[in-house]
Amino acid sequence: MWYDVDTVYNAQSTVYLKKPERRLAKTVIVEPTIGLQHPSLTDRIYQLLRESIIRHELTSGARLIEQEIASNLGVSRTPIRGAITRLAAEGLVDVVPRRGVFVATLSSKDIKDLYELREVLEVLAVRLAIPLLNDEDISGLKEQVEEFKAALHNREYLSCFELDRKLHDRLAELSGNDKLVEVNRLLGGSIQVSRWIHCKDRRRHEISLQDHRMILDALARKHADTADKLIRDHIGRVRRELLDNRQQNEIDAVTDGHLTT
Repeated sequence: MWYDVDTVYNAQSTVYLKKPERRLAKTVIVEPTIGLQHPSLTDRIYQLLRESIIRHELTSGARLIEQEIASNLGVSRTPIRGAITRLAAEGLVDVVPRRGVFVATLSSKDIKDLYELREVLEVLAVRLAIPLLNDEDISGLKEQVEEFKAALHNREYLSCFELDRKLHDRLAELSGNDKLVEVNRLLGGSIQVSRWIHCKDRRRHEISLQDHRMILDALARKHADTADKLIRDHIGRVRRELLDNRQQNEIDAVTDGHLTT
């Protein structure tokens, strides 16, 4: 069953996103970091919708209607269409012929496939990066790990969530392989959507900090095999946790269904 349309409208500097209605509509307030002004209107709308999907403010199955979004934002449908095209390329929305555009739903198999590919990419990134790394690169990675540590200490778990992704993105950039960076970017949105359920889980952030420190140490020592294993262990653990959580949710949904029939 598809959800009702999500409406997006601009009120002064605040953009409001209404979640899909079930019984009661709930309004979610998102403070955009950029205003909806030219010359990068498509980029700005794309970033707004992307962030709302990652944070589950637009939930899986939610329908996006170009005309209503365009009308509420006071823009033409062209930048809306451009933003949706980019979201579809990242796998964040599904474009269904004659039905519309819907926020994508990640199945257990989607998560399994996504993290298998992520593991291959990040292992390759590390192996390509190690011969190229210099002292400045290592110092930059150390600063990122310390920033993550400080955010964790201050219980800024959303910052931890964002810093984690930035660190992994930086490893991809250090590979020197532009195509790898491009594929990593395309996967990034779906990876963030899958990880959001653990955004405020301190224990998982603590484990990630330990993993990052060990990976950084292996990179600094240019121990490719050690870094390879640490990356595989790190991503494999996240994959198992996400799949366990998804399977439990599926069991709960079936149980709830039996109880209500």
